[in-house]
Parts: sequence; structure tokens; C-alpha cells
Amino acid sequence: MLLEALDRLQAVTSLDDLTELYEKWTELWNLDPQATPFQTPAWLSRWYQHLGGGDILVLICRRNDDLVGLLPLQCLEDSDHGRIEFLGAGISDHLESISLPGFQKETAIAFWEYLLAEDNHASQCVLRDIPSSSYLHQCAPAQVQKRSEEPCPSLEFGGASLRAVIPKKQFQKLSYYRNRAARLGITYETAEQTNFEELFSALVNLHSARWNARATAGVLFDQRVREFHPR
Repeated sequence: MLLEALDRLQAVTSLDDLTELYEKWTELWNLDPQATPFQTPAWLSRWYQHLGGGDILVLICRRNDDLVGLLPLQCLEDSDHGRIEFLGAGISDHLESISLPGFQKETAIAFWEYLLAEDNHASQCVLRDIPSSSYLHQCAPAQVQKRSEEPCPSLEFGGASLRAVIPKKQFQKLSYYRNRAARLGITYETAEQTNFEELFSALVNLHSARWNARATAGVLFDQRVREFHPR
């Protein structure tokens, strides 16, 4: 049952409808203080274009026709059943819903009600990398199995300088290694449009060498992932 605080929940399943939602989605993302770049339509539309393998399933909650919550998903068809997972799964950090402040709990509960309903045409729902601090995690019903998440360190700048937010000892180490690198003749170059392809190619080579040394391929081994990142 949808909560009284919300008018309705809608499942968007077509790219045309998703395109029309783009502007409102971006506005909602800008209003959610917990949102990350991995919930933006800009990131997820590119991800779906290059890496998506299922049908679009974006859940949205409205109040007085205003968008107050959004959960970006896709539905994959396996041989025996359908599986719901996040848009952006696999190469994004900390995926979750985005919500208007004050509606986080209501929208999270509404999303879970939809996902656990018997008529959503999927027999499995696997949502990885939900941060434990999110309402989507905290409001998960008892029947939802939870597993430990991978750590995702972050820094809150709030307009401050790098030196102001990094612990003093850590900043001293950073300065030490910068000076040491300079003595060894190591220089830094900023990626721009004119040199991006060259530097991205170097990044791929370094990444591959690092993971090959561990006898694994690494995420950039997949050509689709390599083609996605420069876009």
C-alpha cells in the first residue's frame, strides 16, 4: 500500500519516457544532499547505452505532481526468471535511490513495496552497493537479505581546500611523496580534451599491468567498459 505522503508510484519502462524525465531527474538529484554522480541521468544513460543488458525500469514517486523520489533499475531476462538490479551496476560506487529531503523514508518504503510485489514480473531482485546509511538500506523489510558492503571512502570538502579536509599526518605524507617524486623527475599532467586519448590509453595500460601482475584481468579488460569511459 502506497503511503499517504505520496500521490503515486510509477514505473517508467521506455527510453522515450525516460528522456522526458531527464530534466526533472536532474533537478531532484541536485536537491538530494546524499546523491552521488552515479545517480545522475547523464552517467546512467551513457552506462545503459554501452553496458545495459536489460529493460529499463525506473521507479518514480510523486507528490502533487512533483517528483520526490526516483530509483533507477533495469530488469534482466534470464532463461528461467527475471532479475531486477540497479542501472549502473558493476562499475559504479554506492548505488541507491534519490529523494527530496523529507521524503527519503516514504519513498524508500514505497520502492520496496513495489519490488516485493508479486506482480512486478521478476522473481529475483539483487541491489548491490547500497550504502548502509541510506534509507533504502535502513527501510529494507525483514525478508530482504543484507550483506556487508565494500568500503567506499569519501571526503566532504564543503568549499574547503584539500589541506583542510585531509588529516595533518596524511597531508604531510602526501607532501613528502610529491617532493620525492619531483626529485626522481616525475611530472604531473592534467587530462584535457587535446590529450585525453593519450592519457586514457596510458591509464588502461597501467591498470592492465597492475591487475595482470595479480593474475586477474581487471575491470578495464572488458572492451565495452573501455569504450564507455571516454564518452
